[in-house]
Amino acid sequence: MTQLDRMPPLAAAEQTPEQRRASEVFKTIRDQPVFGPFVPLHRSPDLMLRLAPVGDFMRKELVFGVRLAEIAILFTARRYDQPVEWAIHAEIAARAGLPAAVITALAEDRRPPGMTEDEALIWDCVAEIDRSRRLCDTSYAALSARFGERGVVELAALMGYYQLLATVMNCARTAAPEGPELPRPR
Repeated sequence: MTQLDRMPPLAAAEQTPEQRRASEVFKTIRDQPVFGPFVPLHRSPDLMLRLAPVGDFMRKELVFGVRLAEIAILFTARRYDQPVEWAIHAEIAARAGLPAAVITALAEDRRPPGMTEDEALIWDCVAEIDRSRRLCDTSYAALSARFGERGVVELAALMGYYQLLATVMNCARTAAPEGPELPRPR
């Protein structure tokens, strides 16, 4: 039988001094114990502590806001078949006002119907970046006209950050928390 979670949470007694220090610092950064993607990252305490503030920025300070960011995050969670990211962010997306129909379509790996203009712009750009690893001139112009060059950079960085977390958790087989379940992999 294969162990589900290769890197479960570290008990305090199992932690190195660096990991214990990182746990305490993490609590001050995120106002909670090590969780989700940070559980496997805890094996590299310095990396975990560098990524935590990046995550705070990605969750709170992007030029296009949380609701639109959640489209990119859920798209990435679906493309990477990442249940932890999905469970955490489907709830955040709903609280941020993303319609249930949009969340359902993202879960089913399809373009959501009835999106607002901004939602469609974000989805189209995320899908293009995912497919081709770049933006064509038309998409770049549309995204930068609406959100500036800052928006272009932040959308690409947002996708990269959540791809990083998804890859780490997929390698670690991080167990998903209770919450909306990601449909079976494609």
